[in-house]
Amino acid sequence: SPATGVAIGGALMGLGATNADLEVDDVKAGEVNASHGIIGVFIDGFPQPNGGLHLGGVLGFAGDVIDPDQGDSTNLGGVGGAAWVGYGFWVGPEWSLGGMLQFTGTLTRKEEDGLTQQASSLGISLLFTALYH
Repeated sequence: SPATGVAIGGALMGLGATNADLEVDDVKAGEVNASHGIIGVFIDGFPQPNGGLHLGGVLGFAGDVIDPDQGDSTNLGGVGGAAWVGYGFWVGPEWSLGGMLQFTGTLTRKEEDGLTQQASSLGISLLFTALYH
């Protein structure tokens, strides 16, 4: 930690979706299974180091995999990030348990043979947290 109440570290995140909408030139073209991952750096801040509230975010490299029912899957690369707010209740001298609301998104793209493919994904998650301080 660079300062009291601030944590910095590495993040590895992954989310998946089934029956996600596929659009081609802004027209719905069907449904696909999709997943995305983010690898990056996070920062998490605790306004009151002995309190339970924490706010944070991550920014990093993202990858999306789009898998249609028919045809080959597509891998795209780009940028992704997340932001969250959480609260933990102290259950021991160094441990807290609680919950967190997280918003995640990616913007990815692939250019091949004169064809540009782009994907964007947004997710909202309600998570259970266990933090070692």
